[in-house]
Amino acid sequence: MADTATRKTGPAGNGKTPAGLPMFTLNEDLFSTASQAGQEMLASAISFNEEVARFANERLKANVERFEGLSKCGSIEDALTMQNVFARKMIEDYTQEMSKLAETATRGYMDAWKHSIESINAAPQAPFGD
Repeated sequence: MADTATRKTGPAGNGKTPAGLPMFTLNEDLFSTASQAGQEMLASAISFNEEVARFANERLKANVERFEGLSKCGSIEDALTMQNVFARKMIEDYTQEMSKLAETATRGYMDAWKHSIESINAAPQAPFGD
């Protein structure tokens, strides 16, 4: 790996790449910020997936309870009433869950971008190239 001076000045020592393009150095603060943003987005994705798994588990339990209840119904009318209650609750649960997931995803990604933009704006602006 090239030493720091070579990385900053380029192989010819003139601040340009072999193709004549200006060299730039890695801004460690911006790299750290990008890394942190990536970690925040990953944490948000993990949180999102955990919520999906929690919801799927709750819906599976509700389905089992519905089938157990249906097996105990004494008439078609009772079974239809139970199914109607189940369907309404299912629609309500899915609607609430979609809102919750949208909020979780939006909040996580917005926080990551907010921190990134704040860090970029606070970073010293070095000239690019020459």
